Amino acid sequence: MGMRGAARSPSANTPPAALIDAFRALDANNTESLAPLLVEDGFDAEAIRVLAAWPHTECPWTAPARACPDEGRPTQAAWRWLMSGLDVDVTAIADLANVSCDIAKDKLRILISSRLVYPGGDISAAGHTALRAAVAERVRAGRDKKPPKSKVESDAEDAN
Repeated sequence: MGMRGAARSPSANTPPAALIDAFRALDANNTESLAPLLVEDGFDAEAIRVLAAWPHTECPWTAPARACPDEGRPTQAAWRWLMSGLDVDVTAIADLANVSCDIAKDKLRILISSRLVYPGGDISAAGHTALRAAVAERVRAGRDKKPPKSKVESDAEDAN
């Protein structure tokens, strides 16, 4: 996977849809791929933000010079080959995720190796599950907090 700092126009090349579909079929019920996103008290917030930024960033794909290994079957070698054709705009992802470029690179390596993201800005089913769960977690946490007192309530308490 190539990582770059500035945006450029997308390549005319497209990744092989049949190979991506084969990986999707493998990943359809793979919740184990979420393990790298989990921390002691829930989801890794930075990884979730990078995951959420992925579909909003252009990452052109150019076919690698060598042929796809394993005759295009969904193997680790074929996944590495597929992802090596990506030109990832780390700066754009870091900006959208509100993290540093170094953190974005680290989190992207985790997301890619866990097959939570695909070329073309797609996210795996498990990745979508993680995003929904992280949002629900944030909503629950917000509900558990005591709402701030309104100005009127604060003034009334001060007068007593």
